Amino acid sequence: MTDRRILKTKKAIKNAFVMLMSEKDMNDITIKDIADQADINRKTFYHYYRGIYDVVDEIQNEIVSDFTKTMDSIDLVSAIKSPSPIFENLMTVTSSDMDLYNTIVNTKYNHSFFEKIINMLKENIKQSILTQVEIEEYKLDVIVEYSVSGMIAVYKRWFQSDNKHNIEEISKLLSRICVNVAKLIFEDT
Repeated sequence: MTDRRILKTKKAIKNAFVMLMSEKDMNDITIKDIADQADINRKTFYHYYRGIYDVVDEIQNEIVSDFTKTMDSIDLVSAIKSPSPIFENLMTVTSSDMDLYNTIVNTKYNHSFFEKIINMLKENIKQSILTQVEIEEYKLDVIVEYSVSGMIAVYKRWFQSDNKHNIEEISKLLSRICVNVAKLIFEDT
């Protein structure tokens, strides 16, 4: 088990990096910037990471891992009939660190960071579905591309709108849309 102080320091480093990402291009962020923002010294940073791209990889991998675990825990065959658990679980993941997701979604300068997360999510969701449902891969590609891209766009807009609308309502609507897309394709298999 990892020491709580280590977890706290690493979280401060990652939060500092994400905060800085909202202000400037990732390539312009320095170790000193992160250390100052996290209120640590550079030596502490290097104790945990070799460089900025180690932080980037860890953040991306943690996000994808959280979503993948959520998808793996869902019985997708049942979820096609009643998709609410998918969106409830995904909302639990994002609400666990709303500031992080809000900053990532609203980064002006780091489109590639966000795109990499989306592509990793698509691939992991696809693999999760393939372990539970028999479907032709090209059909699954259509479902995943349409569903994930659409959901990301809707949630991104929600984050950018200062969360004016009820996210549970939005999630329920998205779940109905996704289930209808999936039903159309699964009926054809």
